[in-house]
Amino acid sequence: MDNKISIIVNEVISKLESTIKKYEHEIEANKELHSNELWCANDIAEYLKFSYKYTTEFIISHPSFPNAIRVSTTKSDKKCRPRWYVKDVKVWVAKHKSKH
Repeated sequence: MDNKISIIVNEVISKLESTIKKYEHEIEANKELHSNELWCANDIAEYLKFSYKYTTEFIISHPSFPNAIRVSTTKSDKKCRPRWYVKDVKVWVAKHKSKH
């Protein structure tokens, strides 16, 4: 009888551990989607595993690609190079990935 209980307890623990890992993964994914982290064109190229040139010519220039933001860098209001929210880029990529 004790052996059966032990087996059942181990199965329950195993299922709980699996469920916890699943939710940990989902929590991490949600954190990323709610992040305010910014990427430059090079970051996007690395993420997509494309060249910088291809990324700038065909990806970030695509009409449906998320709008870039430019942060002021000095009092003269000069703007830095464009940046994109990571979450926006990843949502765009998910919508445009190939279905092959």
